[in-house]
Amino acid sequence: MPPGEFSELPLAPNSQSQPFTLTNFSAFSVFNTPTPSQIPFDSPIPAHRPFSDRIEMTPTTSPPIPLNLGPSPLHTNTNFEQANKRADIVLSVNKERADERNKAQTLAVVTKRGGGQRRTEEKENIETEEVDTGGKRVKYTGPRLIVLARAVVDEQPFLAAHKTKGATWDRVVERMRESREFSGAKLSTATVQQKAEKLVKFKKNPTAKANEKLANIIGTGTSSGPIIGALLERLEQQHDDAKDKSDEAKEKIKQKNTEDHDGGEAIREASMNTMRKRRREPTPNSDDEGSATDTGVAATPTSRTTAVSSSVKTIDSDAEDKPRKRKRRGQNPSSDAEGRLLKMMERQNERRQRHEEKVEATFDRFVDNNERQKNEYMSLLKDFIAKA
Repeated sequence: MPPGEFSELPLAPNSQSQPFTLTNFSAFSVFNTPTPSQIPFDSPIPAHRPFSDRIEMTPTTSPPIPLNLGPSPLHTNTNFEQANKRADIVLSVNKERADERNKAQTLAVVTKRGGGQRRTEEKENIETEEVDTGGKRVKYTGPRLIVLARAVVDEQPFLAAHKTKGATWDRVVERMRESREFSGAKLSTATVQQKAEKLVKFKKNPTAKANEKLANIIGTGTSSGPIIGALLERLEQQHDDAKDKSDEAKEKIKQKNTEDHDGGEAIREASMNTMRKRRREPTPNSDDEGSATDTGVAATPTSRTTAVSSSVKTIDSDAEDKPRKRKRRGQNPSSDAEGRLLKMMERQNERRQRHEEKVEATFDRFVDNNERQKNEYMSLLKDFIAKA
């Protein structure tokens, strides 16, 4: 039966039947009094009647609403569990953010215009791969890799004998510690050796996936790339020369590299001394005569020189009486550099002479073999003609 409708039951014996209308509510029971939403607008409220005259009606109503509207224990426990989970998530996220902020980062202090300070992160390319050295980690930047490559090239540990190889790598580490870049850093010989081998692999194949980290530091387009390029060339040459070589052969190659390096340094120093000497030599226009040339013809003073001389006379009236100073030619003590250069040239001449002797002997053997083969062919040809 639809809500709001009532079924009429049989009346009591002493009751009288009354018609049911929208405005006549006398048939309703007191216990079945309709709600205000069920009463038509401006309709009279039904009057109370004796119990014997009341009509017993059976309304179709919904079950009563419980007065206790609070959450159940199960619902309460579920809410607490969800709240605890959310709190744990928030705490973990905050902890991760705090750990990220507390990580050691390379920072630079920049002074603001207002007098305070703000810290900005330096945008310097560093190798993400770090080397563990006794509890601390050393980040190999471009300048540090340059120091490492230069120390390895100078000490030549790849060309060292088997017995002295460990001591040579130790000297490389000592040279690195003496540099300003590795001041206070803890370095190990094994780590430096591995890093040097990585540099050799990078030189052979700079675009490989394994060399991507080094390419970001010393590759093309970086500030350290042009500086370390020549060092990597020599480092690769030493590494390749040491392959499948005996200790005696390695020692000869090492000695030749040392001589070439010393000769190059001597040539460089001599050229620098020559350049300095030329700068100190007076020009033809700086003689006592003022503007005399090598041909002895005096040059006509220009308006600029005339103005300068007149201003000098105006400032100092005794300028004409003062003697002019001639630039002195300083004697540069470059005898050591010249001596090393001469020794290097003598050794180079000796090597060239030995090479020429070998070439001449090889050519003589070639001529003799050619002449012998020619005679054999001629004899065979004569025999063939004679038999024919």
